[in-house]
Amino acid sequence: MAILGQATAREKLAHFICDVHDRTRNIGLVQAHQVYLPMPRPDVADYLGLAKETVSREVTALKSMRIIASLSRTLLAILDLDRLRQLDPV
Repeated sequence: MAILGQATAREKLAHFICDVHDRTRNIGLVQAHQVYLPMPRPDVADYLGLAKETVSREVTALKSMRIIASLSRTLLAILDLDRLRQLDPV
């Protein structure tokens, strides 16, 4: 937790996406490179201690970097898992 406390917003979001991906993939809820977001973005922001605008901005940045893509409001596709994991500080 101490590492995440000093992480940037992008690093926190990358960690969250990787964590959710690992958890849902292991129980077979989604395909290999998909992430089901269990909560809306404002709740993700609260969970990460960020503003909802910051989460939206960082999601847009990850999309622009072609690391993730939105499949729906609650489902993300991971386009480049290696790059996403590189952003995860843990």
